[in-house]
Amino acid sequence: MKHLNQKGFTLVEIIGAITILTIMTVLTITAFVKYLDWSRKKSFDTMAKSASTAAEQYIMDYPHASVPEKEATDPENYKKGISFQTLADEGYLNGIQDPADPAHNCSGKVIVGFIEADEDNSRALDQYMFVVHECCSNFKARYIYTVKTYETEDRYHNIKVVRKPVEEISLKEVICE
Repeated sequence: MKHLNQKGFTLVEIIGAITILTIMTVLTITAFVKYLDWSRKKSFDTMAKSASTAAEQYIMDYPHASVPEKEATDPENYKKGISFQTLADEGYLNGIQDPADPAHNCSGKVIVGFIEADEDNSRALDQYMFVVHECCSNFKARYIYTVKTYETEDRYHNIKVVRKPVEEISLKEVICE
């Protein structure tokens, strides 16, 4: 009797290979989509930080545009904020395009809260807190950039004042027009 030459793959082996390739493809696509979402989120964060930096430069030229620190988070003072468009028109802010939809621009406002300098320290600089309301096509958030001041004691019991930047993000308290 003649023996047949059986050098091919069986159906089970082919199905196993296809299954492994499918699983690897799904995992790769999932990781890629998560990376895209992460990079878009970072783009929105960067835009908010750029807007607060632009507002800080703007406030140096137009100090009347700030409100007292305690009023900066009040929704009523949203109207007193500096719009992204004003910052762009005045040359303080570039790139207000929506990272998720480049055909559109993001809108929003920056409310600048004035933090009074410490009266005991004549060398203290004026400081501000920034409340950024960012409104894009599919992303809306409120960012608060401020400086937290607290006293700490070192191991020799010397008290020193520490100023630490604080960032707070809220997706619920944003105001969009």
